[in-house]
Amino acid sequence: MKHFSERLRHARQYRGLSQADLARLCGLTQSAISNYENGTRRDAREILELSRALNVSAVWLRKGVGKMEFLDDRYTLSEPQEGAPIVSWPFRLFSVDEVVALADSERELLDRTLRHLLDGMKKR
Repeated sequence: MKHFSERLRHARQYRGLSQADLARLCGLTQSAISNYENGTRRDAREILELSRALNVSAVWLRKGVGKMEFLDDRYTLSEPQEGAPIVSWPFRLFSVDEVVALADSERELLDRTLRHLLDGMKKR
């Protein structure tokens, strides 16, 4: 599935939910879900709520990367390369899904902020 709208519809139908059911679970309106599914509304700010309600990966839902369903608590941003070690998410206070759900400019700011903090900690 190439588009967010297709993945959202697929996951909703796979879970046996109506648009109204999903809307109630996410605190949205049925028309918002409809607009996401028909591509009218493209910026899914509620990606975390949608992915949690559908029990799917926010990374998969937003970008189509990885598997649809959670298999365990380990996260990867892309399919692991053969022989590459699996690294678990190192942060306890926020998930990879929360980071992926950010706008590109927000992720860039987070990236620069973490880099600055790490560089400062190395100097100690």
